[in-house]
Amino acid sequence: RFSENSGIGVGLFQQDYGVLTTFGGVLNYAYNVAINRESNLTFGMNLGFYKSGINNGKVVTNFPDPSLDNIPSNSLLTINPGINYGTAFLDFGLSINNLALYNLKTSKMVEDDPEQSIQAHLMYTGYLLARDGFFGEAKFSGLVRSEFKKDQTVIAMLSIPKGLWAQAGYNSLYGLSGGIGFNLTSQIAMEYNYEKAMGDLTTFGSSHEITLAYRFKNNERYIYGDDDEQGALITPIK
Repeated sequence: RFSENSGIGVGLFQQDYGVLTTFGGVLNYAYNVAINRESNLTFGMNLGFYKSGINNGKVVTNFPDPSLDNIPSNSLLTINPGINYGTAFLDFGLSINNLALYNLKTSKMVEDDPEQSIQAHLMYTGYLLARDGFFGEAKFSGLVRSEFKKDQTVIAMLSIPKGLWAQAGYNSLYGLSGGIGFNLTSQIAMEYNYEKAMGDLTTFGSSHEITLAYRFKNNERYIYGDDDEQGALITPIK
């Protein structure tokens, strides 16, 4: 977040399937309009870049294999816009996956894109009734997201002011997931997630995900936003 109304995000990734590899990045921009103190409208857009093909460094063969030359390599640019309306406890939103998809190799737009779809989400955020003790002022979030084309996602998350949180989820394509995280300090957080494959993806086994996050200090006091105080395992001496 770099101003009262704007925020940006950058992500990089790489995914390997044997000798096949896909890597790229995502640039996100969001602009928020405050309607009143407890409601706002947010417009966002992702610009993604993907490059896929053979990772020649992982190919091990004693003889030249002409079949490897027939595997195509692609470089794609994609645009994904979205909108979200938020109140004190509820969020509603829509987004379009691959509104525009451009193939850099052929210098043409991809017309028949099987991954193009509309995605909708509904999220509720509230507080537990407990006011004191370990769970005092703990916040609960529940998210339901549906991609009308192929899959649905349900996520539930509990955040405790002591600097701990836990989450559980289900995706109709990828399976079950669960995780726990904590704030090591006021600026450093760690999280572990476990995902159990189901259905057609069972043969691929389970996934383990470890996240390390760093929060930059912000001296600004915004009129709206998530300003809840978060604890940490290691707190500085005042």
